[in-house]
This record gives sequence, C-alpha cells and structure tokens, in this order.
Amino acid sequence: MIELEENESITKKKQAFEQQLEMIGIKYERWFGGRIHPFTGDTDRVDNYFRYINSNDGGVKLYLKDGLPIEIGKDCRQAFSATFENLIAR
Repeated sequence: MIELEENESITKKKQAFEQQLEMIGIKYERWFGGRIHPFTGDTDRVDNYFRYINSNDGGVKLYLKDGLPIEIGKDCRQAFSATFENLIAR
C-alpha cells in the first residue's frame, strides 16, 4: 500500500475509513468468501482492493482495483468521501 505522509489527523481518518471497510467486508462477506486470493490462497478481503494515493495538491485519492461489483465499489467510495471529505483530491 502506498503510504500517505502521516500526521495525526490523516492517521485517525485512515483508521476510521478502514473500520468502515471492515463493515463493508462483513456486509459483502458472501462475495469475498467466494473468491480466493491468487497469491495467498486465502479467501479474498476488501483491503486487497484499495490503495491510498497522495495527489500533487496535498489531497488524498482512493484507488479501487477492477473486479469489485458496482455496489461494493460504491459503498467504498461513499465511506472514503465521508471520512476524507476535506482531503479529497479534486
């Protein structure tokens, strides 16, 4: 995962967002449980599908890998927007 320049505010926001991702993972457990991670052989997890990216203007972007169903991607983006509302790169 690409690490953001850490400060206390961003660290807290990352923790809050990742807690929301855990809830998304539980909500869509059936979909993730039906997929096997190609490198580990374990069932897939939501945290295998996202990365944080720093933007040139000091904001934060969310990168979601291809392959997530539309509704899971939408939930991830909404959680990200709600958590990082003032740091989102435009």
